[in-house]
Amino acid sequence: MLYTLHKVSSLVIRSVLYLSSMSDTSIFNFKKFKLIQSNTVFKITTDSLLLGAWAQVQERSRLIELGTGTGVVSLMLAQRFKDILIYGIDSQRAAYELCNRNFQNSPWSDRLDIDWMEYEDLLQRPITKYDDIISNPPYYNTTNAPTSSLKAMAKHQGLLNPKSIISAADTLLQPKGQIHIVVPSYREVEIVACAQEYGYYTIHIMRLKPKPHYNPVRSFLTFSKDIDMPSQTKVNTLIMYQSNGIYHPSYQDLLGSFLTVL
Repeated sequence: MLYTLHKVSSLVIRSVLYLSSMSDTSIFNFKKFKLIQSNTVFKITTDSLLLGAWAQVQERSRLIELGTGTGVVSLMLAQRFKDILIYGIDSQRAAYELCNRNFQNSPWSDRLDIDWMEYEDLLQRPITKYDDIISNPPYYNTTNAPTSSLKAMAKHQGLLNPKSIISAADTLLQPKGQIHIVVPSYREVEIVACAQEYGYYTIHIMRLKPKPHYNPVRSFLTFSKDIDMPSQTKVNTLIMYQSNGIYHPSYQDLLGSFLTVL
């Protein structure tokens, strides 16, 4: 969750974001769908946009998104992969209601579903096995988690965090299933080691740099236990801005199918 929407899309907002003075909702216009946002639910971020555009889920996948928020990641995946079925959960009632609304208003409503539940409740009920898990999990330490703001709480680790997703993945995944998550780059080594501890190979790493001379700030990771996957990890770097402040061509290419202006 690197940048809030006003930081992510300073060039995009003027063309695609309509703010209503009569309510706390706004509409973000993508090329093929519209997304309703609310002041009570954590809004679109660079992390979620890139995760939805980057993750290579399996063909005809049955996929689960843990912590849907607005639903933007699932909607982007539904646009990219016409044969996947997507099920999401979110523990916040406001997020569940907003995401459900966005799912129902989308062109892919017949392939999208969501429930309001805690992550631990999901693990305790009879489990459907999925081909892919995807999540943009909270990453701040729970110790300092605020209690006054739902949006602020969404940034903080609770029971849904990168390590808990990996440790419980066997419960949710088919034997050749995949995990797709995004973490701060300073935690990349830690999370990769955690995945290895549970028997997962690192299939793909994409590191995000704000500008060419900056250090990576986010790491997008795919893990699997599938021994048929390539033994060497695919690693690439995505640069958000060129030195002159214009969006980098690779960033434009990745998001060009979704955003109306880049």
